[in-house]
Amino acid sequence: MDAQSQFVLIFKIIISIIVVPNVLFNLYIMAFGTNSDINKQMSYVLRFSEILFFLEILQNFFTSFSDPEHYDVVTSLKEIAQRYILHGSFIPHALAMIPWWIFLPDVTE
Repeated sequence: MDAQSQFVLIFKIIISIIVVPNVLFNLYIMAFGTNSDINKQMSYVLRFSEILFFLEILQNFFTSFSDPEHYDVVTSLKEIAQRYILHGSFIPHALAMIPWWIFLPDVTE
């Protein structure tokens, strides 16, 4: 997949838009739990955003990049994966995908 393709650019925009509500909903659920119907609906939104974060990780494993030394486009899946895991943002993406609401209690006092 080309890094400059329209699909990749639109997907990055969608992920960028989803990050802010995801963080705010996580904070709200941490503070108030998932007891009410509104909070349960928020947890569904969080699950959907976690699925999108997982898809972003997959997309990054298949997106080519430009080699900074030779300016060649690298399409080897092995090299893309090595660069993404070792020198890219794999760790923050993996942390964003963790369903943190599972580790929180359902009842707040």
